[in-house]
Amino acid sequence: MTSEPVADGQPDVGFVWVWLPGQVEPVVAGRLDQVGESLVFRYGRSYLEREDAIPIYEPELPLVAGEQVPHVGTVHGCIADAGPDAWGQRVILHFWGRQFLNPFALLDSHT
Repeated sequence: MTSEPVADGQPDVGFVWVWLPGQVEPVVAGRLDQVGESLVFRYGRSYLEREDAIPIYEPELPLVAGEQVPHVGTVHGCIADAGPDAWGQRVILHFWGRQFLNPFALLDSHT
């Protein structure tokens, strides 16, 4: 995932990349937007138009157009699973030496 910084240096939008079966380069599947406390996902139009498009994780993010709000918590479980685990988060927080309030902060190593 990559993100775009905003005025306070913390991102409020992130792009989700996937490797499709049989491909050697990743493609952008969609984006996450911070809406209040939640991260809302939306597949990109160009991704949905691909013949080889697959859902990131069918139960949580079916291959459909439009916003997909997490049913539980502030981020879809399959998106959170792509970020660092608890140990990795501690390492990152120790390295950066600050606490993050933004839900993108520990999902993206470019912040």
